[in-house]
Amino acid sequence: MKLSCNILKVEKFINFLVWVLAVIYSIYCFTTKTYTYFLNDKDEYGDFTRGLPFLSTKRDKTDFEWETIYYLLYNFYPWILIYIVISEIIHTVPLAIELVETFGSWSLHGYGYVMGQFFHIKYVVLYGLSSSFASFENVKVSHLPRCIGRIHLYSDMWKYFDPGLYQFLVRYIYIPMMKVSRYKLIASLFCFLFVYLWHGIQKYILVWTVLNYIGITLEYICNLCNKKYIETRNLKKILGPSWLRRIKCILASPLLVMSAISNFYFFAGIEIGNIFSP
Repeated sequence: MKLSCNILKVEKFINFLVWVLAVIYSIYCFTTKTYTYFLNDKDEYGDFTRGLPFLSTKRDKTDFEWETIYYLLYNFYPWILIYIVISEIIHTVPLAIELVETFGSWSLHGYGYVMGQFFHIKYVVLYGLSSSFASFENVKVSHLPRCIGRIHLYSDMWKYFDPGLYQFLVRYIYIPMMKVSRYKLIASLFCFLFVYLWHGIQKYILVWTVLNYIGITLEYICNLCNKKYIETRNLKKILGPSWLRRIKCILASPLLVMSAISNFYFFAGIEIGNIFSP
């Protein structure tokens, strides 16, 4: 099975390489045919300007296709190349657990951060395409996933990364359970049970789900303490908004660490997640 997959990858790479060479050869043939004309053209009316440096040909000033090529070359293609290289590394590294174990702190944490960013890019592309098609038909859609690099609370992660799933959980599980039990933690527990079943009954999914539920529970308890001991005792006026913001950041830091570790389990599996765990 593994050998057939490798053969398929090699075949795709060869086909892609042949296609690239064919395009380059077509451009080369066109350039060689028109090189003499553009080189000897006197351009009496000033309609031409300098083209690509490595081709040394002139181009029409009103030709917007050249502007598009320039824009793609300087802005998109380098980042596409970087994305392809890093995505191959991300998909290959989890297969070599011994390699990840040799990473230092900076390398390990950088690897985890890149996994999160690429996961975010994946969902932006998937949701962006479907949202665009729905918007063309005047269908109201949820906003795109928010960058996980600036989310530090579990509640915000579930609200803003996958708003469609969040709205589904609230409407069809959380609110009906609140009518039965009236305990928010029990209603949240059933929501996470559904998330566990939805994403697949796997060990790393279970770890990710349990850590998320613990994070939501701790955040809920901290919010209750904030309303009971800080807002009711006028500490908000004494400390001021700046110090309250600093205190909340300090208290939320452990949740951010646990959130990152739980996502590493979700991204790369149980073995890689155990390496990140303290």
